[in-house]
Amino acid sequence: TASTLNSLNKWTPPTASMPEAKRDRLWEKLLASVDAAHEASVPIVLGTDNGMPFVFPGYSVHEELELLVEAGLTPMEALVSATQRAAEMMGEEDAFGTVEAGKRADILILDANPLQDIRNTRTPEVVIKEGKVIDRSSLFNLE
Repeated sequence: TASTLNSLNKWTPPTASMPEAKRDRLWEKLLASVDAAHEASVPIVLGTDNGMPFVFPGYSVHEELELLVEAGLTPMEALVSATQRAAEMMGEEDAFGTVEAGKRADILILDANPLQDIRNTRTPEVVIKEGKVIDRSSLFNLE
């Protein structure tokens, strides 16, 4: 609704008024916290919080993958956090999270290896949802 959009336009991140040096230190602490949790074998699960200002479904997942790698996870560990770990945390590992017969078939086929550069997840060649190839141009049709 218009009132919701207006309230989002007025929202400013809590760090917006911080001096840049303080914001950078906070950011480094956040990344170090993720790395420390990872090193302590805490399960890391990717899951952007939809409904939050400036968090957009799809796009934000790619950004979060990149941030996990920046925090110290390998690209493979970041991908597992978005797939297998996410399914396990929801108790749905029998339904999705890994590519196996009988599981839900939502897959991105990439033309570049995300293990070499996690940013390669941003450019899927083919999108398969529920076992059907999706016309990528339809993903951006807002009508």
